[in-house]
Amino acid sequence: MSFLQALWPLGALYLVLFAAVSDLHSMRIPNWISLALLVLFVLGLPFHIVAGITGHVIVFAIACLVLAALFFAKMAGGGDVKLLAALSLWVGPEGIVPFLLVMSIVGGLMGGLGLLLARSEGLKAHQFKWTDSWLARIVRGEKVVAYGVAIAVGFVAALTKTYFSHL
Repeated sequence: MSFLQALWPLGALYLVLFAAVSDLHSMRIPNWISLALLVLFVLGLPFHIVAGITGHVIVFAIACLVLAALFFAKMAGGGDVKLLAALSLWVGPEGIVPFLLVMSIVGGLMGGLGLLLARSEGLKAHQFKWTDSWLARIVRGEKVVAYGVAIAVGFVAALTKTYFSHL
C-alpha cells in the first residue's frame, strides 16, 4: 500500500474517532460524519484503496437492510446505524467479522462499565459540566451505552485486517 493509499483509511479513522468522542460527550453522532465517510470512500476509489468494490458494496447493502430493521425496532440509535452502515462499506467482506466481533465485545464491556459506574456513590455526588454526556446519563440512572466508542474500536480492528495487514 502506497502512502497515498494509506491516507484514505487514516482519514476515515480520524472521522470515526471524532464520532466516538462526540458520542461520549453528547450521546450523538453527527450525520455529517457518516456522510463524510461515504464521500471519502468514493473519492478514494480512483486511488485503489480497495481491491474489489463489489464485495464492499454487497456488505454495505446487507448492513443497510439489517441496520434499518434494528433502527425501526428501536434496538439501535440513528447515529449508530448511519455510522455502522458507512463503515460497513469501508471494511467490506475481509473486515466485517473482526469489526462486528470486536465492536460487540467492547460494547458489552462498556455496558458492564456503565452498570458499575451507576453504582458509584462518588460519581453520583459529582456535578458534570456536560449534562448529556454518557457518564452523566449513567450517573442519573439511564441505561445507555455510547456505542460510538465500540464502533470505533471495532473499526480499528477491521482496518488492521482490511488495509494494514500486509505492512
